[in-house]
Amino acid sequence: MLKKRILTIVILLFSVMLYGQKKELHDINFIISVNDKVEVGAITNPRIITYGSNDEKEIFEVDYYPGSLLLSDSIFDKLSSDKIKKMSFALDYNVFTKDKQHIYNYELEIAVGMFNYRYVILKIYDTVNGKRTSSKGKNYGYVVDIPGQSIVMDLEKD
Repeated sequence: MLKKRILTIVILLFSVMLYGQKKELHDINFIISVNDKVEVGAITNPRIITYGSNDEKEIFEVDYYPGSLLLSDSIFDKLSSDKIKKMSFALDYNVFTKDKQHIYNYELEIAVGMFNYRYVILKIYDTVNGKRTSSKGKNYGYVVDIPGQSIVMDLEKD
């Protein structure tokens, strides 16, 4: 009888400890399109890069699915900190052609506090195909849409 009570208490304590360590996620409404296409599975290795007041760099691995950017509580709190002076969103974009896989790496400067909006739409344009041109000589430019405004970043006007 005593063994059952001790076992019950141990199981109860163990379950409370597991429940107490549950991590909450912030699900940000976030859509990424590349050349006006939203492709499932083409975006890999999404990460947020921050720079603090002393130019210290910190990289946060995040999860992205079309329409959803998942940030843990700890990452969201750090991104909301006043200590961040500059922020970028980096990702790899995978394109499959006949027998080859091409991986394009993008690092896009975004505004600090970007994840406090109801939604964010990030439109990346590959300038190699000649559809658009980059103002800084990069192979890409981008537009960030947030409620009430579009911010054109690193694209020449059409």
